[in-house]
Amino acid sequence: MRIWLAGINVRRKKLIFFAINGVFVGSAAMLLLSRVGAAQPSTGTGIELQAIGSVVIGGAPMSGGKGSVLGTFCGVLLLGVIGNALNMMRVNPYIQDVIIGLLIIFAVAVSSLRLRSEKAMME
Repeated sequence: MRIWLAGINVRRKKLIFFAINGVFVGSAAMLLLSRVGAAQPSTGTGIELQAIGSVVIGGAPMSGGKGSVLGTFCGVLLLGVIGNALNMMRVNPYIQDVIIGLLIIFAVAVSSLRLRSEKAMME
């Protein structure tokens, strides 16, 4: 049975997108493991927080809405620069996670204040 929605074969598109995702995940895994030099089951643990944090710092609201590729790129760049600076200052990795978490909380607070002010202006 084929599922059609507005003339689009949904099952086929899902299969294509999952296949593309698999190619990207495989490429990222090869790049990461070639850099690290060893494969561990826990490799990459915690990168999800950095990915979500980069998008939030880049300006995408957590409550839903639109983000931009340029904003996400700036968020990734900012997190990378901050992480590199903290490494060069020999800050404890646990403290680095706390600092990045505080930065994400700050970005969410700024986003929420911005959305509130936009709603207040519309009323």
